[in-house]
Amino acid sequence: WVMAMAEDRTGNIWFGLEKEGVSRFDGRKFENFTVRDGLAGYGVMSILEDREGNLWFGSHGNGVSRYNGHRFETFDTDDGLPSNDIWAIAEDKRGDLWFGTEQGVTRFDGTRFVSLGPEDGLAQGGVHEIHSDRDGKLWFGSSSFLTVYNDGEIEKLGDDIVDIREFLEAPDGALWLRPGSRNGVARCQGKTCRWFGVEDGLPSSMVNGLISDHHGNIWFSTWGGGLSEFDEIGRAHV
Repeated sequence: WVMAMAEDRTGNIWFGLEKEGVSRFDGRKFENFTVRDGLAGYGVMSILEDREGNLWFGSHGNGVSRYNGHRFETFDTDDGLPSNDIWAIAEDKRGDLWFGTEQGVTRFDGTRFVSLGPEDGLAQGGVHEIHSDRDGKLWFGSSSFLTVYNDGEIEKLGDDIVDIREFLEAPDGALWLRPGSRNGVARCQGKTCRWFGVEDGLPSSMVNGLISDHHGNIWFSTWGGGLSEFDEIGRAHV
């Protein structure tokens, strides 16, 4: 199973695999990297290239690995991570890295990890997706509720926005959210969020993926219902 994908600045495509480490495709051939090469673990759940060109691979149960193009360096709970399950990775406007773990989120400033949890306003449990938007805000998707981090402040945005597994920022600045359950999709404009379901034109309430085209339209792949498009005037259709 392919659990994560990312393109680096040289055009290589990286695939995080459920049980076989990570694979790099250079346009001609695949090359695999595993724990034998220094990777933290065989299950890679998240991938990010930072602004310095380092690649980060979040693992299932073994922490996170940084790859500088030559060697891997691994960080885990012994280094300050709150959990070794790394579901999501994002970079903020300062260049700090944020990791969504099974025990909240943690920020890495290049030197140390600083974690945030329920006592700071986050949901209890795991953070499975993080998005850094164009305004510098960080969005944390968890199984309990959605939170937004802005300049040190955490704000909760409703109990009905749960189990978020994917964010997509549209050209108009709206943020689309895909849950892992059969709840359709949500669209957040500022602090106002609205759910869209089959009654709004989606062919299925189970959405598997989101993408924006060059016209600004949003496309949704669904389970058992094919494709749906949300156009610039707010209509969902197949």
